[in-house]
Amino acid sequence: MSASSGRAVLRVSGQGAVFLRALAVLMIGMAIILPLLA
Repeated sequence: MSASSGRAVLRVSGQGAVFLRALAVLMIGMAIILPLLA
C-alpha cells in the first residue's frame, strides 16, 4: 500500500475504517489458524 492510499484510508470515516480493520484482523487470524489446521 502506498502512502497516498494510506492517507485516503485515514480520511474514510466510521464504517469504512471499521470494515478495513475487521478485514485486516480476519486476514491475520486466517494466516495464524490455517497452518494449525493443515
